[in-house]
Amino acid sequence: MFKKDVPHLVFRKQPTIVSEDPFKTQKEEQALAKLIAERLQKYEDRIAKELKSLTRELAAPSKLTSGWDSGDLVEEGMEFTEKGYAKGVILSSKQLDPLNVKIDINMSNPGVNKTIKDLRGKLSKRVDEFGLKMQDVYEDIVYRGIESGKTFDQIMEDVRKATGKGITEANQIATEIIVNAARKAETETFLNVGIEIFRWITVTDSRTCETCLALNGRFYRWNDLEGAYINMDSKKFLYEELEDLASEFGVEDWIVTDADGPPIHHAGECRCHFQPVMTYEQYQNTRGSDKIKSIVSEV
Repeated sequence: MFKKDVPHLVFRKQPTIVSEDPFKTQKEEQALAKLIAERLQKYEDRIAKELKSLTRELAAPSKLTSGWDSGDLVEEGMEFTEKGYAKGVILSSKQLDPLNVKIDINMSNPGVNKTIKDLRGKLSKRVDEFGLKMQDVYEDIVYRGIESGKTFDQIMEDVRKATGKGITEANQIATEIIVNAARKAETETFLNVGIEIFRWITVTDSRTCETCLALNGRFYRWNDLEGAYINMDSKKFLYEELEDLASEFGVEDWIVTDADGPPIHHAGECRCHFQPVMTYEQYQNTRGSDKIKSIVSEV
């Protein structure tokens, strides 16, 4: 990039590679995972009751009468999803404070209500997909078990193994839903106060990949016309960089190459996030001003 193309940027001094989870949503993730796991366990109990009669009759049904029922799971799960969203607002507020931008919290904002509605829809979709998938798994185990002459105890052992794998997936779903809610709040907050430039912050743990490490510290500008982030140095869109890096490191199946910002991994495994950056002119306009930028959420 030529010097004349580089704006004078202002941002809080901080490392671009950190080990601490920025969103601090583990409590909410665990609570949602527990809700899904408990619903799955109740489903297993209903299957056990139905299986007893089926093994006595030696009849292998194509479908179980005990189907997946999410019940009020989505309604209960939204309590933790909204708390995750609120923590995203808290993080963005802390990041904006050094730039002299304050957040006024209010639940009457239609934009946030729409986001919460969208998050509810995503949670409902993920829960239903998960439940129907587990229903197919259980039906296959029961059908094949009875057909092959397995006893009730043998079939239930297979069912319990499937439940164990399902609970692992429930943990992944909960992390995905909660962290993405927090990240959605963070991004919306930045854009709503006029932030258009961001610096990639890589959060490291035992699972951090080479792609995330390669992205740390890069500056991106939001391109409203394209609806995507563009690297201020290379002039490449983020999705183009992700395609290149995924190919370079051989992780095409692991990276969401069309991601519009972090996360770039499936199943909520990525906790990288953006740091807000101002141009010098923007920062000058905030200095000495007590004007409150109004963003809405519940904390």
